Amino acid sequence: MDLNFFDSVVLFMLPPLFLSYLFFGIDDLLIDFWRSIKKIRPVELTPENIEKISHLKEKRVAILVAAWQEGGVLRRMVTGNMREICYQNFDIFLGVYPNDRATVREAESLEKEFERVHVVINRKEGPTSKGQMLNEVVRALFSHERENGAPFDALLIHDSEDLIHPLSLKIINWKLTSSDFVQLPVFPIEMPLRALVAGTYMDEFAEAHTKTLLVRESLGASLPSAGVGTALSRKLVNTLVGEQKGFLMNESTLTEDYDLGVRCRRERFSQAFACYYYWSANRKREFIATRAYFPRKLLKSIRQKTRWNFGITFQGTEQIGWLGSLANRYFLYRDRKGLVSNIIAFIGLFACLYGSLQILLPSSRMIEIPPLLQGCAFLNLLFMLHRSIERMRAAAFVYCWKTAFFVPFRLLVGNVVNGLASLRATSQFFRSKLFGDHPVWIKTEHELPSGFGLSATQEVKA
Repeated sequence: MDLNFFDSVVLFMLPPLFLSYLFFGIDDLLIDFWRSIKKIRPVELTPENIEKISHLKEKRVAILVAAWQEGGVLRRMVTGNMREICYQNFDIFLGVYPNDRATVREAESLEKEFERVHVVINRKEGPTSKGQMLNEVVRALFSHERENGAPFDALLIHDSEDLIHPLSLKIINWKLTSSDFVQLPVFPIEMPLRALVAGTYMDEFAEAHTKTLLVRESLGASLPSAGVGTALSRKLVNTLVGEQKGFLMNESTLTEDYDLGVRCRRERFSQAFACYYYWSANRKREFIATRAYFPRKLLKSIRQKTRWNFGITFQGTEQIGWLGSLANRYFLYRDRKGLVSNIIAFIGLFACLYGSLQILLPSSRMIEIPPLLQGCAFLNLLFMLHRSIERMRAAAFVYCWKTAFFVPFRLLVGNVVNGLASLRATSQFFRSKLFGDHPVWIKTEHELPSGFGLSATQEVKA
């Protein structure tokens, strides 16, 4: 095929690509600008702050864990967190499916071992949706309260692979005195530098949970739940259950956590993003955050991000629409723009590859780019550099500078993952419209750090 054809295609693609990059670059710059002028950043807690928070009267908290095929990690997650959490007044409710016998056995064994662990067996066989499972757990929790006469003051949502920070419930107990919805940061467990796919989550969460969500909170926009480390006051739970005819969570979406956060703001409940850290004994910055492993393999990451794109962009637009203040609508747009921006960035990789080949191959003809597009390309290059620096800064703040130096490489990997996930989500959405598919629980394989939740004897054997 004549190379002129490819030249023509690339020249045709460049104007919309460059203008899209410019638009999204300015959009991201607005977040950085607001962060800078308002001096928004995570808050450092002094030992005196922690001491004061620790002496507050403890609210009764129910930790909800929805489990599907978690027989391999559930025991270690529960025992490890029961051992680490610096809080006394809490119970754990484990939601399991009757057809998932391995997980049921582990859950029932934990219930016998710990007085504060309660098993909820779903009336339906799995998998359904995570929202449906959490609704089952909430109904069982209400029954437990009626039988025992001791109501819970708050609900805390977690997953079966989470490492709950020892001070998490102390912070939640404190923040719930002034807010009805509290979200703690979520940071992936640090991975080796060679783990580029898993490393993209480290970069993305570091930037989102030390900057973007804080800016979002300062502007009064809705705070989406991260699905873990999300605490709800009893007043909020009762209101949502009452208005949703007995349902706390939306069962018809793949991102019930995101939907929950947006609905809280729609009902005018106060929300807080509790991003706090302190300096540990070895002078390391310690965030009071939920830690967990995220997918390391390309295909597993694409599958997970397909679910995020499908639920937030397509189902969110259909079920939530564009509600609230101008600031809230702006952040709803930012939540949903990823579908388009990811695909554009993915297509742009091929355009950049084609341009690089023209430079590297002596026999190639150089495409002549009009001066206006050259100026646009230069601005986009500056925006890309700025974005890399911002993400490196966030990664260094949460992890270390050694990790941050690999951000530019992981940005390229992230563009591939996010682009393919957006394309896959788009395909799934249209198939769901054509064939009427219903969302089910899309399983992600979970793991825990070696030694977590094991006794000293078990650690030696392992």
